[in-house]
Amino acid sequence: MRLDLPLAGERRIRIGSHEWLLRFVDSIETDGDCTTHGVCESSTRTITVARIASESWVLSTLLHEVMHAIEHTYEVRIRHQDLNLFADILAGVLIDNWRTE
Repeated sequence: MRLDLPLAGERRIRIGSHEWLLRFVDSIETDGDCTTHGVCESSTRTITVARIASESWVLSTLLHEVMHAIEHTYEVRIRHQDLNLFADILAGVLIDNWRTE
């Protein structure tokens, strides 16, 4: 089973009154030894998500980065550990309820 979401290429998404560019890539270049699965760039309104893991991991990363975009759009702060928790919970809800055969 898989979730029928377009997790490839580029598309425009709306967050509030702002339009953001959502990009799915094979990997994200980083400075240092850490692996980054997603990046939210508020200056360019671009969210980039790497497709280097399972669909549920990619979806959770996407939701995490969208919440960062919400922070920038609405000028609110969400603790990073809460972003991780909410992203994982929301990804589970979507996967458990909107899967296709």
